[in-house]
Amino acid sequence: MMKKFAAGALVVLLSALTIEAFVPAKNKNCFYDHSTSSFSRHVEPKSNHKCRNIELNMSIVAATIRVNDFVYSKKVIIFGVSDDAHTLRVKNLFDEGHVQYTTVFLDLLEDGPEMMEGIKHMTGRTQVPCVYIDGKFVGGHDHIFAMNLDGHLGQLFDEIGAIPYDRMRELKEIWKQPPISNLSGTRGQDAYLT
Repeated sequence: MMKKFAAGALVVLLSALTIEAFVPAKNKNCFYDHSTSSFSRHVEPKSNHKCRNIELNMSIVAATIRVNDFVYSKKVIIFGVSDDAHTLRVKNLFDEGHVQYTTVFLDLLEDGPEMMEGIKHMTGRTQVPCVYIDGKFVGGHDHIFAMNLDGHLGQLFDEIGAIPYDRMRELKEIWKQPPISNLSGTRGQDAYLT
């Protein structure tokens, strides 16, 4: 049902963009074609700026469709950037919790910027990571960690079958404290302040 609604909404958006391509703008130069005997009026655009916008919009629509395909085919998905600390922190949380998830690194994809633009239009969020759980936009890294501290993240993963709730409750205790590094380079529980 949700897939049909999303696909229908994108078809309407695509139709609107296509119709816009054929509607002449009011601020275009007009001239008469003197090579014919008729006085037909022709419209000549000042530049192909409108055409580039349409191409860009079409690529964003295609990328948005691709984002929707990812979102509705996976239970848990992270859209992020490969060297972003917040994206990697969410990934580490999910890895430690043995969550079944998919990560899409937008900086490694050819249409990554268009996909991010599509995510921005769908969610209003301009920063990564963007986390979807069970086809719904949950938020970024701050939302994920707040949900984890409240215990809601584990319950949500338990409901959709992405992770056992008991495992996430254990992780909740681990992630309450930020990892501490010492000079030897060890992390977490093995590191002590001296």
